[in-house]
Amino acid sequence: MKKIIAFLILIAVFAIFAQIPHPDSLKFGELKWKLPDGKTYRKTIGKIPFYYEKDNSVGLFYFQMSFEAGSLLETPQPKGVSQLYSLSVRSGGSKKFSPAKIDSLLALNAVSISVNAGNDRTDFIVSGLSQNRKIAFEILEDILQNPLFDSARVELNRTKLAQKIIHRFDNPANLLSAGWKSLIYPETPISELLPSDFAEKITKNDLLSYHKYLTNDAKIIVAASGDIDENVIKSFVEKNFGKKRNENSRKFPEIKTADSPKTVIIHKDGLNQSYVIAGLPSFKRPDDRFYPLTIFNEILGGGFNSRLVSRIRSDEGLTYSIHSQIGSNYRFPATFAVQFFTKIESTNRACVLVDEIIENTANEKFSADEVNEKIEQFILSLPSAFRTSEDRVSTFLKDEFDGRKSNHYIEYEKRLRVISADSVSFEAKKFLGEKEFFTVVVTDTSALKSMPEYNGFSLEKLNPKIIDVKEFEENLGKIE
Repeated sequence: MKKIIAFLILIAVFAIFAQIPHPDSLKFGELKWKLPDGKTYRKTIGKIPFYYEKDNSVGLFYFQMSFEAGSLLETPQPKGVSQLYSLSVRSGGSKKFSPAKIDSLLALNAVSISVNAGNDRTDFIVSGLSQNRKIAFEILEDILQNPLFDSARVELNRTKLAQKIIHRFDNPANLLSAGWKSLIYPETPISELLPSDFAEKITKNDLLSYHKYLTNDAKIIVAASGDIDENVIKSFVEKNFGKKRNENSRKFPEIKTADSPKTVIIHKDGLNQSYVIAGLPSFKRPDDRFYPLTIFNEILGGGFNSRLVSRIRSDEGLTYSIHSQIGSNYRFPATFAVQFFTKIESTNRACVLVDEIIENTANEKFSADEVNEKIEQFILSLPSAFRTSEDRVSTFLKDEFDGRKSNHYIEYEKRLRVISADSVSFEAKKFLGEKEFFTVVVTDTSALKSMPEYNGFSLEKLNPKIIDVKEFEENLGKIE
């Protein structure tokens, strides 16, 4: 009997699968998706720009407030105040809610409040279960109106920042990045290192003063999405920032780039590899050169099948990781750079080959097929910025902060599609030409003299400026 039942079940299973169509026979409707225009999502609350998209598909909400405030906009408060502030304003509690109470309420209700500060922007982000939005906004409002900056929490954050600075160059890649900024942006806030005791000099009054500037005067843009009503956001923003908020933005410091290319070697004991970055200052956006040079960069070292990766990693086996990048910056000139690491004994060889590949690629006549392939890759990646309602409103918020037009991505696609192979070759050759590169190498210089030359080249012949990591830190990033 059991065999008969099993046989019948088997027949039934075969019958079910026989009705399932083969994947090759499946047909789907045409996917009609267009890049969105930010003006579709843009509203205002008084004078405050507001990006909003209602989405009831999940029981979650997202709310972002972005202020024009950060490490380059701290004066007259002391340097580093934005770092201590971003760590302490939420964790430090408020008049109604102690630090511990905030921690427990947010965890209990599956919501979060985070604060992050960068060069020119500080973001307050609130998100979580929409059914518990009320308590999250109640806490946020009291933090904005009555920040406590609890002394114990602030002291803990001072210790965290001090430890972070003490260990900031444990990773040689961080030292390489700092050295690069110092070489390209000398005598500017971009390159200046904070001393380990900077947080000790920041008082509670400094934090309160910075908070007052940020919440009362700084430029602000807000965004919200998910299962949250538009009127809830408008009511919150109007209550906390007023319908007629006047902006009194601080002047952004002038950031100039260095004129004369140099080679700097930063000594760090115990390394068995050299960490190298080479390149030059580029430009501040918007700049029409960015589009063809982006395609050039992808061919040179932006992807896994790029010239640099194929030759230096795959063919020569000189590194595990190498890439190039053309920076995008709307505040000050960015940089073009190639970055890699290699065994100390192969440093000279790798530097020569990288230089040759950059020069050869910059003078290459690219085929239309290769350029069009890279263009298509970029275009196909654009939807990733708009996958969810949260992605859309936060992307458009950032665009407006950077001064981009509401149809930036629509124009971006159009600009990419008209790029020709000849224009990529022309702009690459014009931009790079025969220019000398700025170079920073982080390595153990005790092995420098034993590095074998390659085709007559060695780093020593460049008469590099050699400094110790300790000296670099004591001079707060200044390379004389």
